[in-house]
Amino acid sequence: MSTMFIILLGIMAIAIGIYQLLGTRVFFELEKKEGQMNAPKVEYAEWSSILVSSIIIIVGICVLAYVGVTAY
Repeated sequence: MSTMFIILLGIMAIAIGIYQLLGTRVFFELEKKEGQMNAPKVEYAEWSSILVSSIIIIVGICVLAYVGVTAY
């Protein structure tokens, strides 16, 4: 595989993770403000979404680290 494609893949994973993280935070804050989400299970949904976003960001960082290590 091309190195540029792998770099693009890593950058896109980081960007998607950050986008999802910000979108999740905004969504949950707006829904809580409107009073739609007042069940006790909402906190678990919010934290699981943050966990998934963090995993996507970490995978992107690992892909970029792999490219950096194999470049030498």
